[in-house]
Amino acid sequence: MRLDRSDVIDFIGVSKSGDRVVLTLADDFEGPDQGLRCSMLQEKVHHYLDFVASGQVWEHLMRPVPVGQGRSTVIVEILIAAKHDLDGDGRRFLAELQGVAGSEGVELRFKRLGGS
Repeated sequence: MRLDRSDVIDFIGVSKSGDRVVLTLADDFEGPDQGLRCSMLQEKVHHYLDFVASGQVWEHLMRPVPVGQGRSTVIVEILIAAKHDLDGDGRRFLAELQGVAGSEGVELRFKRLGGS
């Protein structure tokens, strides 16, 4: 999938324990314009948050999500799987996005998978 396709949920899955739904956002951004990258990330993360808030996340799962080991809730996580690290401004921006996601009950993580 692509970062420039803000209307697409790239990947959706459930942890083996069943207590976490993970929405993976593929960050394949190439180029020096980190401002553009952050803008694209913001747009796509907001689409993911809307997907969760609307309840569509539960409709798109391939299997039901059980409530695990006495838990009354399932954690929803957005994982930004990136080809490249963020620069300093990008990391500060990510912290702001994490605050927005957290206020909606969603965890937001960033993981560099490869590249430079």
